[in-house]
Amino acid sequence: MAFVKNKKHIIILPIFCIFLFINFCQPLVMDDFWRSNINALYNSTILINLYHDYFHWTGRMSAQIPVYLFFNKSYPFSIALINFINAFAMTSLIIYLYKNTIKDKYNVCSKSFIIYLSLFLLYFFNSRFIATATWKTAGIQYLWGLSLLVYIFNKLYIKNISQRFASVIYGIILGCYNEAFFMVIFTIIFYYIIFEITSRKKLNINTLFFFIPFIVSGILLIIAPGSYVRTGGILDGQTLFSYLISHFIDFIILFTTKLELSVPFLLSIILTLIYEKDTKSKVFICLGLTSISFTMFFIMFGLSTRVEMIYMVVYFYICCKYFLNIRLINHLKYLYLLCLAIVAFYSYQLFSAYLEMGIDNQIRNQEIIEYQENNIKDAVVSNYFLSKQNDVYYYELAPFKSNWYNQQFAEYYDFDSIVAEH
Repeated sequence: MAFVKNKKHIIILPIFCIFLFINFCQPLVMDDFWRSNINALYNSTILINLYHDYFHWTGRMSAQIPVYLFFNKSYPFSIALINFINAFAMTSLIIYLYKNTIKDKYNVCSKSFIIYLSLFLLYFFNSRFIATATWKTAGIQYLWGLSLLVYIFNKLYIKNISQRFASVIYGIILGCYNEAFFMVIFTIIFYYIIFEITSRKKLNINTLFFFIPFIVSGILLIIAPGSYVRTGGILDGQTLFSYLISHFIDFIILFTTKLELSVPFLLSIILTLIYEKDTKSKVFICLGLTSISFTMFFIMFGLSTRVEMIYMVVYFYICCKYFLNIRLINHLKYLYLLCLAIVAFYSYQLFSAYLEMGIDNQIRNQEIIEYQENNIKDAVVSNYFLSKQNDVYYYELAPFKSNWYNQQFAEYYDFDSIVAEH
């Protein structure tokens, strides 16, 4: 047993290490600087900022708390903590998503795990999920919530462990996390409850202890004045009916053209129809997937990759749930070797892309240190020329001082201004 556990650690540790490496190579970018400049922990203004968010910005609470705890320019070491948290969150997402998919046949030292890992890297690398999750703001706001969600699903539903108090806490946290999380989780639980009741089955003991505080917390999110700040001017002179019609058309076009969403959605529906044996389960899963996808219509401020992340995880889970349980899959020798090659290829892609960015970031840091040591307040730094720009999350500084990103960057490093050579 100890030998088996050691083998599992040998597999899991390199996964954690490569994600820790790319997180350390990922520089601060965009919102990272703005949030660090708030310096909430150092200034003892966490509660003030949460109040401002609830009433005047996003309405979110639980997703914002770690932001104010770890983004503080007066505590540079906290960025290293974010790197560890994000690497741990990504590793947990990989492992627990696999556990949920394979259930009682869980074994990371297996061909099945290699096939799963190759699919994970193939999908989440090319959809820019990994690049977005490595961006520190998205990681600390979205990735850890996703990791918590798949962990909760494993403990409370797959293993059916009775955790009433923990269920209440989880419900409170995820209910006020963000709009996408609330709508997706609500839809899943709604269909689960209806399915169990109509099947005359006993509800999982954790469901009510999770669902009631989840709903209360979600209502607080929905009625938050800050939730409507960014959508306040969306009508722009239109009637509500005409806006909803145009928005629905835009939603259909957007969903169908975003291949990272539409393709796995269709694939999950097809695999469910083919491999789900129980007719009632087949109907409920397809209805659930369709309803979950339709919740994107209610996200009025646009579908960025970080918002899409929870939908990607749902589609991927359903696809793997059926694909990995096809008996023939684990007996195809050459498929296993192909998947091993895919894992090696994307591991190299991650390593090389982030190594290049990490080296360039070190060069820039050295330039910044030289400016600071010479007390130069108007800095001009070298431009990044990343050969694998599409594989990472990075925005370059503008060549002019008035750019918002440049201003936040300059404030973080105590410059009056900063520009990048172009």
